[in-house]
Amino acid sequence: SLPTFIKEVIAPEAQQIGDDFFQVELLPESKWKQVVEEQLQMFIPKPYTRVTFTFDPESYNKLSKPNMPDEVTVERITIDMLSDKKFAMVRDDIVDFWESTQDFIRNGFGYVVMVHEQVVTSCLSVFATDTDVEIGINTYDLFQRGKGYAWLAARAFLDDCLRQGRTPHWKTEDFRIPSIKLAGKVGFTNLQTYTAYVFPYNELDNFVFTAYHQLRYYSNFYKASEFVQKARTLGDLNAWHHFLLSCGYSLIDRIDLSLKHMNLALDLGWNDVSDIRYV
Repeated sequence: SLPTFIKEVIAPEAQQIGDDFFQVELLPESKWKQVVEEQLQMFIPKPYTRVTFTFDPESYNKLSKPNMPDEVTVERITIDMLSDKKFAMVRDDIVDFWESTQDFIRNGFGYVVMVHEQVVTSCLSVFATDTDVEIGINTYDLFQRGKGYAWLAARAFLDDCLRQGRTPHWKTEDFRIPSIKLAGKVGFTNLQTYTAYVFPYNELDNFVFTAYHQLRYYSNFYKASEFVQKARTLGDLNAWHHFLLSCGYSLIDRIDLSLKHMNLALDLGWNDVSDIRYV
């Protein structure tokens, strides 16, 4: 069965490479919604909204050419780069989506923006065929965001797409406002939304994540409390669990519980600012 295959094959392989979440996108969603919810019921699949765009080459070609300060360079990713520890973050992004860096170089491509010879942003193909590529873009230092580096990386990547005759695709979650705005600045139009599903493989993680989902999307305090109790029967909550619950409770104005769980998260060593996306 599909649930058995996920538990016994997909989950172990995914967790081995540090991928703790199962995500499924099936279009048209109206046809697959019932199938997903019935077949994956034991995992409590969480629906959430994603957005997609259409690339408009005419709009893109009207954009002014980028101007870069002397300390900024944009470079195409090479296999030699990926053996340099300076590019470790880029390499980590690549192996999240590709079997190996060699596989990426053979079938995909990407660019990095360097400032004073340090990597600040990458834009790479997270999936590719001979005709189409899906874009993944990342500015690694939060303090470097909003400075136009992602725009520069995207421009280099999209120029390459046009040279190769491959169609770029841009998809993201509906709450990633900077990504949505950036897409509009580099020739992507026709924003449309669709439903995807996600759940953590680990059962304890999944119960906590479900509690958070109930708080964020449905403001359902009592249902969330039920899932928190289920999680506690499986073991102690870790820093990420408490942080997630802190975010969820803050969204329904339960500041007392939000502060309680935030303090527990900090006491347990939480310090991952990238998780601010859950607020």
